Amino acid sequence: MGRRQTQDLLHGELTSSIIGAMYEGFQELGYGFREYIYALALEQVLVAKGHRVRRTSAVKQGRIESFSRIV
Repeated sequence: MGRRQTQDLLHGELTSSIIGAMYEGFQELGYGFREYIYALALEQVLVAKGHRVRRTSAVKQGRIESFSRIV
């Protein structure tokens, strides 16, 4: 099975832009940095591409009522 085309995704253009920004930041820095350094680079690239960026967001945790068990 081939790769999914970004046009097929609900927000394909946005998804493609974010993934591209991630690669740009990584290529600029290279290997071996801590995650927060890559996060800063990604933020800078996204802002340079015209995206609005929020570094952290609160996520409401819900209780999981049940799990299906696969045997």
